[in-house]
Amino acid sequence: MAQPKPTPEHEWLQQLVGEWAYEHKCPAEPGSEPVTATGTERVRMLGDLWAVCETSGTTPDSNDEFNATLAIGYDPDIGRFVGSWYCSMMTKMYVYEGDLDADRRILTLNTRGPSFTDPKAEADYQDIIELNADGSRLFRSQVKADDGSWTEFMRGVYHRKG
Repeated sequence: MAQPKPTPEHEWLQQLVGEWAYEHKCPAEPGSEPVTATGTERVRMLGDLWAVCETSGTTPDSNDEFNATLAIGYDPDIGRFVGSWYCSMMTKMYVYEGDLDADRRILTLNTRGPSFTDPKAEADYQDIIELNADGSRLFRSQVKADDGSWTEFMRGVYHRKG
């Protein structure tokens, strides 16, 4: 079996490689300041086809330490980005499919997982990676409501370390 050649989408993932420091903000109760979490992320390529993002930080609600791994690749057979995310504080692995926007700055990854409002139900989620002109990046998470609207529940800004 011949090794697949990287596509422009695989090359796009190279922009994520490096050491990052982040600050996440999550909404709190109405009238309260957002809850903040901080940490670091190390992104490396697995060959030329997969970006592996290893995160260490604190949870926004309790300041407990956690670790997470996000892997993103591109599947030319289906024409979409694919990946997975899992962390030390959950038993659920989230599986992604997603696309770049027309400007090739924003990658939206779609997944399903346990609902925030009904633990017996599932909901649609999106994790969104946005590359900024200043070299930073934005990471947003949102959940789809029953009426089809999206509600952001986490926003993180990532800056390269060093």
